[in-house]
Amino acid sequence: MRYYATLGPMFNEINDLSNAINLGLDGIRINLSHGPLIDKIEWIQNIKACEEILNKKVEIILDIEGTDFRINTSKNFKVTNGELISIYALSNYEKELDENCFFLDEMFINSTKAGDILSLDDGLMKLEVINHEKDLIIARCLEPGSIINKKGISNLSRVIETKEYSKTDLNSISLAKELGLKSFMLPFVRTAKYVSDFRDICRDLGHDHVKVYSKIEDSIGIKNLDKVCQVSDVIVIARGDLGSNLGLLKLPTAQKEISKICTENNRSFMVVTQLLDSMIVNQTPTRAEVNDIYNCILDGAGALMLTSETASGKNPLKAINFLVSTRQWSKDDV
Repeated sequence: MRYYATLGPMFNEINDLSNAINLGLDGIRINLSHGPLIDKIEWIQNIKACEEILNKKVEIILDIEGTDFRINTSKNFKVTNGELISIYALSNYEKELDENCFFLDEMFINSTKAGDILSLDDGLMKLEVINHEKDLIIARCLEPGSIINKKGISNLSRVIETKEYSKTDLNSISLAKELGLKSFMLPFVRTAKYVSDFRDICRDLGHDHVKVYSKIEDSIGIKNLDKVCQVSDVIVIARGDLGSNLGLLKLPTAQKEISKICTENNRSFMVVTQLLDSMIVNQTPTRAEVNDIYNCILDGAGALMLTSETASGKNPLKAINFLVSTRQWSKDDV
């Protein structure tokens, strides 16, 4: 079993990183959906300093923004039940708008219809589209939540064609080569071609032999998983968007199915999202979280990763210590 944690405002300093690596952390994820790699150079330098101090290599995984759709807003805000919200095309982003609103890629705006249900904030929030005009969507809040910059958004009513890779992602891939970073986490993988195309993009940028972690986040990805396994190094059961797109009650079955397909294809898989969610605030996990991790191990997971628990949680090292302590468990314990 390999253990990973996500860098963020609460977890990026040399002292904390060294302690985490000494506890048994195998790798570190850097989420590039919240900013390009060039802005994370200090974090990379801190990790490399820890490697030199401890004489131990740590895998650095770059989770690129990819081609999925993300919220753009200059301010985060909450939306209450029944409240109307305006969603503008990105071309309007520089305009001064007093209302609570956010901005999306034009492709998402133009492909959405009145009556569609949108899912945000990892499925915690739902919006119903009540009016659609050119470059503008008006939606009513069905389930309250928060609008957070760079968080993903999905249309539960239809599949929307993905956009192309951004210049920011391409620049980050090129910089990764210069920094000697080879591991990439690829969001919303739906087909084997999507992974192969990403490898081709990396080769075109002079970055050969990359390691690809393919995140499965919707039903299309599950449907095509046999073929995705053949071109991926690791499959990631990304339970945040997966639960958002499928619905929470379908998530356990989906996780079991993905685990089974990966095992049948002899492909390693990682489980992420809310493994120790309560430890964002609390000192110890819940019984349900302990049971969840144990079942992930029984299902054959080759890796587990913390996200918000370390990136923004109050107790990153305690969460890492607990996660790594599960190394003592095995299938033979049952």
